[in-house]
Amino acid sequence: MDVFQTMAESRKLFAQLVEQDVRTAIDGRSPGPRNQVADDVNVFGKLNTAMAMAISQQDLDLAKTMFSRCYPAASEYDLKHPGSEIHKGAPTFNMGVACLRSYDFVAAMQFFELAEEETVKTSGQNDWRIFLTDLFDRNFWDTVQAAAGTYPITLYRDFWGEDWGKRSAKRNWWRVSSHSKLLFLINIAQRIRYRQLADQSRFANSKSLAQGYWNLCSDLARLLETDIRRRAKLPAPKPYQLYRLLTQGFAATSIGNVSNEVSVLHATHKVNSTKTFNAAFPSIRGSIENQTLPRLTRISNAVYLFYATRNQVQHNVDRRMMFYRDPETAAFTSDVLLTLCRLDSWAK
Repeated sequence: MDVFQTMAESRKLFAQLVEQDVRTAIDGRSPGPRNQVADDVNVFGKLNTAMAMAISQQDLDLAKTMFSRCYPAASEYDLKHPGSEIHKGAPTFNMGVACLRSYDFVAAMQFFELAEEETVKTSGQNDWRIFLTDLFDRNFWDTVQAAAGTYPITLYRDFWGEDWGKRSAKRNWWRVSSHSKLLFLINIAQRIRYRQLADQSRFANSKSLAQGYWNLCSDLARLLETDIRRRAKLPAPKPYQLYRLLTQGFAATSIGNVSNEVSVLHATHKVNSTKTFNAAFPSIRGSIENQTLPRLTRISNAVYLFYATRNQVQHNVDRRMMFYRDPETAAFTSDVLLTLCRLDSWAK
């Protein structure tokens, strides 16, 4: 038999045996309430061990397959026994890890949230949050720290005097509003992935990555706009126009009058189209990176780049845009936006 066919048959058999074990355990479970310890061990013990082994070997498809075969059996039990439910926290968390490792970030957050919901239901602790656990820390934030060594954000240290990594990213995540927290997690994972893709393929100048960065910059701009409106020092009702928020709501920040600086920059550059963005970008970037300029000037140029980028990426895709055509420019812009997510340091 061909070695690859043998391998495929072995993986299929392994998944079947795990499913059989879980279904046997479910059939033998007496109707009753959720029990986190008993259900994790007696019902899903073999599945949890098998998924952890598969993930450690980077066999992520096998981990997902085993979960997909076993999870319906637990749902069927819940339907068959009204008032009785099986706790499914461990396998749903493991599925989140498998999705995270395979770069399906929305699916990862979906299953992490499901694991949180399972634990809240079982424990009755309504304030329990999966994203604050050691397990999530090891599987997500430690990856952010590892990637920071390979893909640093040099501007972050330049602006804030602290390296980009687990500690700084977690701090910023804590401080963004609840409306932005999930998007922040997904965005920092996507940033890592796009840099990995460019390295792995040795083909950074692709339309696929250009579109990926376009979406990443759009998402980061949306995240910033969401929290900037909440932080702008303006009486209610606050305006929805980003330009008015920036040029009126940040006149008295901890670093100075950002609003006045942005007004002056707009009067100078007048970015309102792809053509004007491309013309202004080299000057704006030069000011952001120029360490001889005052800190307020550099940060305000970053804020203006955020404003200019947001207006260009939210409404359409234009392949004439500089950061669509130049992957290094796109990576720089996304890093500027991520650096500005340290909102306490300039929007307060």
